[in-house]
Amino acid sequence: MKKADGVSPTKNTYSVLIDGYCQRNRVDKALLLLEEMDEEGLPPFPPVYCSFINTLGKANELSKENKENLGNVMIKHFRKT
Repeated sequence: MKKADGVSPTKNTYSVLIDGYCQRNRVDKALLLLEEMDEEGLPPFPPVYCSFINTLGKANELSKENKENLGNVMIKHFRKT
């Protein structure tokens, strides 16, 4: 997401979009937003991880890369707390 008209996305903005992508089984897009959120210094709300875990639990197939990306972001976030 890009800053538009001087307005930056918030944790809430990212959270809603990530949840929407997860509900549509678009883990790849959701992970990109999660990584971007992390780069912006916005730690995700716990329900964001619940969205991923719920989606992953329902999915029969998930790429190794997506699993690793999610795991890395979660580890990075929880090390900070």
